[in-house]
Amino acid sequence: MIGTTVDTSIFGPRIGRWLYGLRAVRGLTVDDLATRSGLRPERVVEVEKGLGRPAGIDELGELLHAIDPALLCRLVEFASNLGAASNSIGDACDLSHLASRLVAAFGGVTSVATRDAVADLVETIAGTTIRHYHA
Repeated sequence: MIGTTVDTSIFGPRIGRWLYGLRAVRGLTVDDLATRSGLRPERVVEVEKGLGRPAGIDELGELLHAIDPALLCRLVEFASNLGAASNSIGDACDLSHLASRLVAAFGGVTSVATRDAVADLVETIAGTTIRHYHA
């Protein structure tokens, strides 16, 4: 059976830092996020710091939806694309690592046109086309 919690000893602090960053970029306070997500402010802080009981998938979904409703859809699409491009679990892990590197590097590229050009280049090399999202 697949569990519905995330092991915070492995992922909690990283997920928490990521959620904190998303919240901060959107200009939301802990109280704003708590109100939007239906979680207590103390629980939002626990999840962001990777403390307390493991964050449930339902809690993470509520937080992501409260921060940016379209974000969860983009994450599901990413996972679907990753799964479709993988031939094995090991391959999926390798691709996920490479995708993480690319996303981190893209954070330093401020030009949307440059990002699109790089994505177009990679898609051309691979012989695929993926829908483009613009914020």
